[in-house]
Amino acid sequence: MEISYIFIPAFYIGVMIAGTWFSQKGMAWYRTLSVPHFTPAPWVFSVVWSILYILMIVSALLWWHSEQSWCQTTTIGALYLINAFINVQWSYLFFYRHLIGWSVINTIALEISLWALMYMLWPVNPAAALVLVPYCTWVLFALLIDVLVWWRN
Repeated sequence: MEISYIFIPAFYIGVMIAGTWFSQKGMAWYRTLSVPHFTPAPWVFSVVWSILYILMIVSALLWWHSEQSWCQTTTIGALYLINAFINVQWSYLFFYRHLIGWSVINTIALEISLWALMYMLWPVNPAAALVLVPYCTWVLFALLIDVLVWWRN
């Protein structure tokens, strides 16, 4: 078995654990916030993010096993890492530090990193890019919620 089938899922499990840890630290505070009426229940976030992490793993594996230049490999690999960092950083800013305004900026950066990643993936492996569309869509929805939470609190 190739190491990528162990390393890539393990990496994303680590990202998910880090984000979850920061999120759990701020749940009591989160319950005090005024959120939009269409904000999903906490269990929905857990289910959706679990699915999105699986899709991230699939995307990364599809990319890793594609023919590409060294430049594409390093650029796309860096974009996956940057995206993962920004993803965890959101939980840190919002839930752990309670910096809602900064989390809005972070969500915008997350969306930009996703568009850049999908753009760079497309010529290498279109399927790897398309698998990220639900993630991109969810982050846009999260941005709307984030902005409204910031506005109301």
